[in-house]
Amino acid sequence: SLDALQEATVGVEDEPGVDAVGWASLVGVVIEHDGDDAEVEAFAFDPDAGAVHPTMRSGRPPLTDDEVAVGVEILNGVDGRVGDTLTVTGAEGSADLEIVGVGPFPELGNSADIATGISLTRATAQRIGAMEFGAFGLVRLAPGTDPTVLDPFAGEAADVDLPFESNRVNNLGEIGDIPTFLALFLA
Repeated sequence: SLDALQEATVGVEDEPGVDAVGWASLVGVVIEHDGDDAEVEAFAFDPDAGAVHPTMRSGRPPLTDDEVAVGVEILNGVDGRVGDTLTVTGAEGSADLEIVGVGPFPELGNSADIATGISLTRATAQRIGAMEFGAFGLVRLAPGTDPTVLDPFAGEAADVDLPFESNRVNNLGEIGDIPTFLALFLA
């Protein structure tokens, strides 16, 4: 749980070189997507417990309990835009949330993809009864800080994962010189 993770990593915010930490639960919710109900993984952030959130492509992260940020595929699947409403459902109810941001999300959890995640506040996730099945902290290090400053926090209760590229980014990198070759061939 998020509470257990925070207990196991007490002091990470005070570590030299750590600029900020954002804490979130990984929860499952249901949204209407492409006309059907779709289960999605959501990041339930505590906006008061840290200043780190995945970077937004447009808009901003959710800061109040009536807001949500979504991945681009979610936005396209609901034919929406920033300012529209997205209904998010958990085991104990649903909430109509204003879409305030669009961005990529870390590939954490069971079926996460940079374009199919959403984030909402932890209070909203708890209110609708969204089931927590994981927790994480996103750490922003000061420029030039060696990530090994986080090594003391790795152990039974927490893993430290360094930044990684998503599969989509890796796949684009594997294309290599094919576009150049095709352009030369067609010319």
